[in-house]
Amino acid sequence: MKLTVPDQVKTITLSDGTIATLRRPRGRDLVRAQAVAGTDNKFQFTCAMLAQVAQLAGEPCVMEDIMELWASDIDLLSKAAADDFLSSSAPSSPS
Repeated sequence: MKLTVPDQVKTITLSDGTIATLRRPRGRDLVRAQAVAGTDNKFQFTCAMLAQVAQLAGEPCVMEDIMELWASDIDLLSKAAADDFLSSSAPSSPS
């Protein structure tokens, strides 16, 4: 089954002024990231996952490109991607 829902995209300005475009991750992105990272290292997985869904200055990137960013920018991109995971359309439980 192929989804026909268009990708949701966010634009984020990194600390050096580079514009990063981040699309909402899909399950296939996580599978590819796991294969690219090739290890249980969570940081490498995060960089590989971000490389699957990010463009830097309008260009596709690879895990090593993400690893060359400042740590604060990686954190910013990671949080933006995680926001999409956490903000699902599932009803929240009453408090």
